[in-house]
Amino acid sequence: MEVSLKIFLFAYLIFLFFWVIFSFFNIFHAVKFGLANKTNIIVMIIYIVVSLIIIGVSFMFISTIDWNEKIDILSLFI
Repeated sequence: MEVSLKIFLFAYLIFLFFWVIFSFFNIFHAVKFGLANKTNIIVMIIYIVVSLIIIGVSFMFISTIDWNEKIDILSLFI
């Protein structure tokens, strides 16, 4: 039984979609209901920058993978 690697890509993209939605809600609530002090602004900027770095690095690694490959699941257990 073979499974395409595209399934893992789609799972990652779905996870990424929900993570972006969650992040927008968090940033929105921090801006709207949080205290407008320097600490809050610095933490939000650090969160956004680190998030963009992680997404950029993950896409750099993802772009090197041949997504047409298949994994033989039965060979993993035999």
